[in-house]
Amino acid sequence: RESMNNPRPAATPAAIEPFWQRLSKICAYPLQANAFSTLALLAVGRLVVYVPGIGWFLDILVTVAILRYAGEVLYRTAQGRMDAPTGYNADEERGWILFRVQVALFVLALVGVFVGKAMEAPFIGIAVMLLVGLGTPGALISAAIDGDWLRALNPLLWLQVMARLGMPYLLLSGLCLLI
Repeated sequence: RESMNNPRPAATPAAIEPFWQRLSKICAYPLQANAFSTLALLAVGRLVVYVPGIGWFLDILVTVAILRYAGEVLYRTAQGRMDAPTGYNADEERGWILFRVQVALFVLALVGVFVGKAMEAPFIGIAVMLLVGLGTPGALISAAIDGDWLRALNPLLWLQVMARLGMPYLLLSGLCLLI
């Protein structure tokens, strides 16, 4: 009866520490044994590009494997898990989803440049490239978490993510550009 009169306030979620205050932890993430071994294996896998005749195709498969692992890391960290995935147990489709998003964003930027050039209005190409550059982190976050690559290509979604996260999103985009 006393608890009904004096209900305890609901537990509030802990505030998320801004990424710029966690840069040392973020930079140390690849040094975890599981991450380091997977990244080393994927780096060595990049050498397949030198296989005569089919190197380009094998390189696409290695790129998808890299995106698959990156998507799994993004998915896990978005859920607050800062430990690297054990082994290579990422969702198979996640790599292809991120690959599709990156190819589509590249094509979109390229089309923007060509349209701007054809119309003799270079600002169109610049505006499209700026939008794609700023939207890429939001698109990849959405694709990795939701698993829907077509939804991730919606510029309105990028703007929603940007508006929701505010200045930290712009700083994150700048950090991605810098990296």
